[in-house]
Order: sequence, then structure tokens, then C-alpha cells
Amino acid sequence: MTTMATSRLAARVKPDTYALIKRAAEIEGITLTDFMITNLQAAARKVIADSEIIHLSLEDQHRLADALLEPHQPNENMLKAMQDYQAIFGKK
Repeated sequence: MTTMATSRLAARVKPDTYALIKRAAEIEGITLTDFMITNLQAAARKVIADSEIIHLSLEDQHRLADALLEPHQPNENMLKAMQDYQAIFGKK
């Protein structure tokens, strides 16, 4: 039999919060621990996805695609920014 490595997670909550979470777990028919793990994982995934995924309107999607497919020539400010970058970080 193999054992799975686990980490402990503990939280102190107000009694009314505990009662609320416990009631929700009972309604779902699962243990308090399983309820917390399932919902914490879902919340963590959402937070990470929201920070990593850019949501664009249809118009902005078209603008981005156009900019990638047909980039404009750099203007003076962009050329200066590229020179500054290369001076600081070197040419790549």
C-alpha cells in the first residue's frame, strides 16, 4: 500500500462561519474537510485563471489580431524605448 503525501491546512473562523460551512457540507452530503478542499481548490483555480487569462471584447480581439498580423512601423518614442531597453538589458 502506498501513502500519499499531504500538507495540513488549518483556519480559525467565527462560530457562525463554521456553522455555515458545516451546514453547506451536510447539504452536499460530504465531510467538512472534503467540502473545504473542493471549494478552496475551485476558488484558487478561479483566482489564478482570472489573473492569467485576458478577456477581450470582440472588437478588442480583432484589434489585437490586426496588430499581430500587420504590425505598424515603430514611431520615435518606440525607437527610443527600444534603445533604452537595449542599453539597460543588452541586445537580444
